Amino acid sequence: MRHLASWLREPLLHFAVLGAAIFAVDAAVAPQSDAARQIDVTPAVREELVVRFQQSEGRAPAAAELDGMIDGWIAEEVLYREGRALGLDQGDAIIRDRVVQAMRALLQNTAVVDPPDEAELRAWFETHRARFDTPARFDFVEMQVKGGEPEALRLAEGLRRAFETGEGAIVPDGHLVEYRERPRPNLVAMFGEDFTAALEARPDYEWHALRSQLGWHLVRVDGKWPAEPASFEAMRAMVAADWEQAALADRARQALDDMMAGYRVSRPAPEPARLSSEAADGAAGG
Repeated sequence: MRHLASWLREPLLHFAVLGAAIFAVDAAVAPQSDAARQIDVTPAVREELVVRFQQSEGRAPAAAELDGMIDGWIAEEVLYREGRALGLDQGDAIIRDRVVQAMRALLQNTAVVDPPDEAELRAWFETHRARFDTPARFDFVEMQVKGGEPEALRLAEGLRRAFETGEGAIVPDGHLVEYRERPRPNLVAMFGEDFTAALEARPDYEWHALRSQLGWHLVRVDGKWPAEPASFEAMRAMVAADWEQAALADRARQALDDMMAGYRVSRPAPEPARLSSEAADGAAGG
């Protein structure tokens, strides 16, 4: 018995028992940890994304659009799990969106970038000059003419002649809208490139019938201001702040990519492309 008691006090035995215990705990915990690193994009998740898109856009998503939505869901799932691992869900209901938002904020707030040198900042300014240049601007009045293509054009031309000559009845089915110093990009977004280019080419203080992506319009240009290129020296502080914001966003995206690299993702097999109701009706009619 004395030999047994002495043997039980041996450090080597204690080490062996401790190692066996650690091995047993690791074997029991490892499957759970391994499963926690597995992300499955189930058919139910896929279907939910398709339904959301249909409710928002009124049509079924294209394959590339669905892939993009799945990528976004996977990124959110990674942020959600990482956020929970950091305890960001404590003291709050376990709500996926809030945890994801908190994790995104954490990535953005902890991102650090080295300031650019002068050459890099100037190069970035030239690449993104449209953000700093003053665009061309326009003063004009406009009235959209209602009706189908031939009727609206005839009415717009009739109104144009009546406005210019004062002859004939003027019974516009609409009202004049006044625009002052509207920047060119804003007009392109509202009316389209063709309308905006036509506006640039027309002489001032004359009525014109112009077509936009919305239909036909009666338009009178009252003033134009050309685009003004920005000076790097004058805009340097704004350029530096803009560069830093973009660089921090890139660094946060890279941090998310690094997190995602630690997960295995199982995606559903591609399904045959769905047709939206309009496309299906067109195919049936053809």
